[in-house]
Amino acid sequence: MHKSIKLSLLLLLSGIAAATANAQSQSSPIPLKHYKVDFVVKEVDAVGHVTNSRSYSTILATTNQNDPNQIRSGNRVPIRVTSGDTESGKGKDSIAYIDVGVNIDCRYVQEIDQKLAMKIKAEISSIPAGTDLNSGLDPVIRQFQWNADVLIPPSIPTTIFSSDDVNSKTKVQVEVTAAPIK
Repeated sequence: MHKSIKLSLLLLLSGIAAATANAQSQSSPIPLKHYKVDFVVKEVDAVGHVTNSRSYSTILATTNQNDPNQIRSGNRVPIRVTSGDTESGKGKDSIAYIDVGVNIDCRYVQEIDQKLAMKIKAEISSIPAGTDLNSGLDPVIRQFQWNADVLIPPSIPTTIFSSDDVNSKTKVQVEVTAAPIK
């Protein structure tokens, strides 16, 4: 009888200890780590020389959340919009605006094996040089879009996206450098 009481008490105490340890591990959040992240958007000619580049920087925390960290840089370009009967000439013109520039979103930021992992969506758009926005014609918009899960080694510039420009022999690349902040 005493053995069964001792065994019951031992099981009860080990259950309480396990529940307490589990509750403590659930209430202790994983400490956030912060990184300074630099994005460089490059235009590269046919022989590999960088002809243009733009830099964008932000601080990211390892939150592993869907909340996006966002970079937005660009212009709002007016375009003419005609509504109504355009054939009879009774259409009504108005102005709408489109965003042209760089949009970068980072989600699910986390550290894996001392590398920075995240989902990055990058959208880069521009109006080709020499386009006359006052000509009455709607402008042609040059656009690049990427969306991928990436793994960035610390403090090493890494090209994460690269695409040929369909209208020329140039290429557009996005390079990322992520340095831990101590």
